[in-house]
Amino acid sequence: RPKAMPASNRTTRPAARAPRGAAASTWAIVREVLLVVTFVAALRLSLVTAAPSDEPSCSAADGGSGSCASEPSFARIVAIPDIHGDLHHYRQSLRLAGVVDGEGAPMEWTAGDSTHLVQTGDVVDRGQHSLLIMDMLANLTVRAKRVGGEVTALMGNHELMSGLMDDTRYVHKDEILLLGTKELDAMRELGGEGMGTSYGISAKWQTGTMVWHRSFGPDAKQGRRLRRRRPLATVAGSGFCKSLFSHAGVRSRHLDAFDGGVDAMNEAAAAAIQGKPDIGWLHHHPLYDNESPVWNRFYSLEGDDDDVCDEVNRVLTATRANRMVIGHTVQSGGMRTKCGGKLHLIDFGMSSAYVGRAAAWICEGGEVRARYADHTELLEREADGEKRAGDGGTEEAGEKKKKKKKKGWW
Repeated sequence: RPKAMPASNRTTRPAARAPRGAAASTWAIVREVLLVVTFVAALRLSLVTAAPSDEPSCSAADGGSGSCASEPSFARIVAIPDIHGDLHHYRQSLRLAGVVDGEGAPMEWTAGDSTHLVQTGDVVDRGQHSLLIMDMLANLTVRAKRVGGEVTALMGNHELMSGLMDDTRYVHKDEILLLGTKELDAMRELGGEGMGTSYGISAKWQTGTMVWHRSFGPDAKQGRRLRRRRPLATVAGSGFCKSLFSHAGVRSRHLDAFDGGVDAMNEAAAAAIQGKPDIGWLHHHPLYDNESPVWNRFYSLEGDDDDVCDEVNRVLTATRANRMVIGHTVQSGGMRTKCGGKLHLIDFGMSSAYVGRAAAWICEGGEVRARYADHTELLEREADGEKRAGDGGTEEAGEKKKKKKKKGWW
């Protein structure tokens, strides 16, 4: 008959197991906490990575130029309007503008020191490559600067909404889901098998939305770009090509509030979005409200143009520019002019969310053209020291009219 186990062993062995089990359980909890903390730290580090140190700032507070105004030496001024996350047509438009060649990544600036490129806002939303295009545009800015060129990207209402006001209604769902998927995959790699192998669409959506918001925080890469390098307006070029660019159009009252100066207006606009501004307050700020340079539709609506042209004249007199160039409102027939060529509306619906095509606005050699993939339209021409508006016809048609010099051209 087997001997009975000593009482001391019967009691001490289970007791010995209990502490080990508790320790393992405690260690598992600590391990999970450490993994989560590590993940959050890694996420924050990736989002807070600053923009390239040599990416120039438009903020006078950062030693920049305030309005990112063009230098007189630039012989060509080109503009790309609302991109809305469409990578394909963005690349095509840059090639039509003559500032890059080929499909290489990163894209190299090929316009040397002769060209200033202005992007009129609304890089983000609607298309699925918003953040990628913002990175590409920042890289192109640096590459242009290194060889004496210039790139200025303006603030649009969609940068304001989804970047600074946490309004992600127009962010493409695929971009949000991709952000969420990448971050959840990173979390699983950090956490091991215990974190699971798959996540539902709800988890991806919520995580992606969180990543989007953090990407535009005050210290995050994209957030720094919006706060440091997105003026409301810029005056670019000299002589015939000297033009005032903004997203939706600068009104005279915007300038009057700052003694008629674009630089002072831009500085006030930049100051308003530093840190994390109150969204309700920003909605009512005179430089960001519904009648602001990023939101108003005053210049683009159809109707009696007398009031519009009177206002254009006031603004151009104050800024000493020859024309105002704006995006914001899609022109279904392509780029066009109003007020005898003093107002250029250049949002042609680049993104496939609208029309889906490529084009560039180009001013050089006393002419302004809209260059599309299959043709070029003359928008405006300087002749005999006077400025004349084109009729939107093809370049060939414009040449015929130039030879005939009919009154209808004026």
